[in-house]
Formats: sequence, C-alpha cells, structure tokens
Amino acid sequence: LMIRRPPRSTLFPYTTLFRSAEKIIQDIKKQVHDISVLSASQGIKDVLWQVNAHPIITIGKNALASDLLRFAGTKNIFSDINMPYCRVSYEEAVKRNPDVILLAGMGNVMQDEKDYWLKFKDITAVKQNRIFILDPYKSCQPTPLKFIKALKEVVGLVHPGVLYE
Repeated sequence: LMIRRPPRSTLFPYTTLFRSAEKIIQDIKKQVHDISVLSASQGIKDVLWQVNAHPIITIGKNALASDLLRFAGTKNIFSDINMPYCRVSYEEAVKRNPDVILLAGMGNVMQDEKDYWLKFKDITAVKQNRIFILDPYKSCQPTPLKFIKALKEVVGLVHPGVLYE
C-alpha cells in the first residue's frame, strides 16, 4: 500500500487558515493580558456570578466564568468550591457580601432576580447599585472571541472607565 502525498496546492488553503487562526489566538491572548494588567490596578472586587434563580446556582472554582472573573481583576466569592457550578443559599451569598452581583442566566428571570436582590440592603452590591445582568450569549459560550467580548463587558461593569474603546 502506497500513500501519496496530496499536491501542494491542496494544502495551501489549510495552511493559510491555520496561520489566520494562530494570529486570532495570539491577538486574543494579548488582549486578555492587557485587560488583566489594567484591571489588576483597580483593586480586587468580590463578585457573585449567578446563573440561576431560586435556587441560586453560581460558579465554583472550575467554571470558565471563574477564569473570566480572575482575568477581570476580581474574585469569585465562591472560588473555594471545587466544582464548576454549585447550588448556594441566599443567606450564604449575603454572608459573603459581594461588591458586585453579575446575573448571567437565560430568559427574563434575571430581571426579577435583580429586583429580588434589592431587598438585601446590607450587601455592598445593593448599597452601591452594582447588580448587573449580563448577555448570556456572550458570557456563557466558551469560544475565544466570545470570551474576550465577555471579559470586556465584565471589566466595563466592575471597573468602569478602565477600558476605552
């Protein structure tokens, strides 16, 4: 059995695509690094990232969104939980007193959830009016381009004025 090598002309489109993909990845890595450096200078904010309401489902240490928060110069208040997602009580979330609450669930339920959080007057996020609804199509889909868009959105909310575009 003899395996023939394809003609050079058939490989050309693939090598061009590969180079384009490598460039996109390098650009994204540079953007993430630059944003991380800018965000780190703003002080670390404690963030609750909520993906479901009643019960609260949030992210633990192993979720992609937890990495996103780290690159945004913030701290996931449930990063001590060694799972991607976890169910927590409102009492536990209140006790951890987030500076910012990011609601990243699907559907209209998150507007109701934002209103629900407003009754917890002692939380820093409520006192400072720092409860935001994220676009779940950006923040919950793990592609490199959506990751950078979500990172910029989060940094813009948590550290307003850091990014100028």
